[in-house]
Amino acid sequence: MLREATWSRVGTDVTGAQSIQEVLQKSGLDYEVVKTPLFLDNGYQVPGKFAIKKADEDKVFGIVGSDYTICQNSDAFEFVNLIGEGLEFVRAGQTYHGLVYIIARLPEEYIMDDEIQPYVIFQNGHTGFTPVKAAIAPLRIVCQNQFSMAFKNAKASITISHTKSLEDKMKNAKEVLITAADYMNNFKNQAEELYKKKLSRDVIDDLIEELFPEPETPSIRQIEAVEEKRNRFFAAYNDEDNLNFRGTAWGLVNAYSDYLTHLEPARKTENWADNKFVQVTLNPAQMHSFVERVKAL
Repeated sequence: MLREATWSRVGTDVTGAQSIQEVLQKSGLDYEVVKTPLFLDNGYQVPGKFAIKKADEDKVFGIVGSDYTICQNSDAFEFVNLIGEGLEFVRAGQTYHGLVYIIARLPEEYIMDDEIQPYVIFQNGHTGFTPVKAAIAPLRIVCQNQFSMAFKNAKASITISHTKSLEDKMKNAKEVLITAADYMNNFKNQAEELYKKKLSRDVIDDLIEELFPEPETPSIRQIEAVEEKRNRFFAAYNDEDNLNFRGTAWGLVNAYSDYLTHLEPARKTENWADNKFVQVTLNPAQMHSFVERVKAL
């Protein structure tokens, strides 16, 4: 398995960009969005419904009501310029289903002698369903494992209020930093707690059998597929970079994040990289569920 962050295969490299304006220009996200009346083929205008599209293209992002207010990418992300030093832009792009994203990293931290790089994924969309958001995504440097975990007392993402006020934009920027700091503090505490939880090989084997169960009446192909998943998981668990954490709950969590981050589909569709990026980076459900199962052992 190729070990790289899921966002390395999507979007545009914007390393070195010094402002949001430069990021948008480099990545082709500096377009204008317009709201236009919606017509049927017979020329009838649909009342109260509008199409959201680029000003210079007919491709429609989504259908919205008359009350929908467009948030241009330049306006949505302008507050990011106020975050200040320490935030470095990495990649930016737009998924095939319309999610606009800008990925930036914060200064690295060390958790149990492991170098962890916190990233912030800034998001916008023009489908009528995607608010401006900022999500925290830690990355374990040594193996490029991504973590998307939820905590009861620390938000993994925040919704950003769209505002033209400089004072409010500064509040948004400050809230992103506070959210990232709180999240990483909880991430560190949870990692240390899970490291203290020692697990026998029998317990680990039972968990993996539950995680990748065989069907009641499996075919040979299904048995081989399940075995392949288990082998991939144990390859990550037994890898040298997980040596210090084997036999602990944190070692299992590291292995699972490795498995989710780097597992590629058997059949790669045209949009598989986009789907992988969104699923691993912005959906904490799978990781959260696994961590809760490990805690209960």
